[in-house]
Amino acid sequence: MKKIILFGVLIFLILAVMSGNEKNGGTVYPDNPSNPGESSDKDYKEVTNRLSSTVSFIHSGSAIETWLNDPTEAFIEAWVYFEGDLNDSTIFGIDMELLEGTTDPIRFEGADWMALVGIQRNGTVWVAGGEANALSGNPSKERNWQLKSLSTELKPNTWYKLKTVADFNELEFVSFTVSGPNINETLDLTGIQVDYPNYAPFDQRALTHYVWTIDGTSIGGTKDKSSSVYFDDIRYGIINNGQETTLHTDNLESTPRSFNELPVTLENNSIPLSNFSEKVWYQEREEALTRPIEKSFARSGDTVIEADAEVRDIERGEWEAE
Repeated sequence: MKKIILFGVLIFLILAVMSGNEKNGGTVYPDNPSNPGESSDKDYKEVTNRLSSTVSFIHSGSAIETWLNDPTEAFIEAWVYFEGDLNDSTIFGIDMELLEGTTDPIRFEGADWMALVGIQRNGTVWVAGGEANALSGNPSKERNWQLKSLSTELKPNTWYKLKTVADFNELEFVSFTVSGPNINETLDLTGIQVDYPNYAPFDQRALTHYVWTIDGTSIGGTKDKSSSVYFDDIRYGIINNGQETTLHTDNLESTPRSFNELPVTLENNSIPLSNFSEKVWYQEREEALTRPIEKSFARSGDTVIEADAEVRDIERGEWEAE
């Protein structure tokens, strides 16, 4: 049996089953990086806990349609906040992915080019680089993690802006920026290849955007601490000739009180993109603990996205009821 897989953020989400040869599937967390780059002083260990993420799609409108015909640079930024009891090992971040689709793909049918960057409160930055053979149309078997370090740790109870820029023509990262009261630092990520994690057979091209958190208890920290991170004021867009065009800005005030699950169906071996509403947030996987929630510390308005990488065996409904 062949499993159709959408790789959003870090792990595989099995969407449907087709006849043919079996592909890799199931829940897979970051693999041991074959080239850690500028690593922190901690030894790498496999992260094996819950990942929670939300995803937003965009594909229609003159600006994005023109860009999808000839992709160049794109960006995503989000403000992030955590409280004092956040587990030191919790990794949180942003991601954007170019889906090539099955109809008239740019390079390879069903390719999913992922530009994911995460950070820990201690300033360690995780860049999900791709394997070299991905450029030949072969999905990566492992993440080629590049670990970098900021000049300072992040403070709790403080809003920080994360921003990633990637070049989907060159299929490379460009930069990652963290801004806040005690930092305004940009890491040069040029030369790091974006990843092609797995086959994602949407019928048309699209650009997707994510906020996420994963608890990496196995790389330090304790399970009795919080793993909740909060996001607000998310903005994403495209860049042409150095000029940014904002495609969507979301202060989350009109977000429904609960995220819908992905409306995945399979028609003629493809997933119809028309089933997905644009510029709204979906729960990216069944086990994700994500929700819009009112908080007094919201950066604008009252609503933020909470993404909790809770390691307890708890379902979303139970978690929301707590």
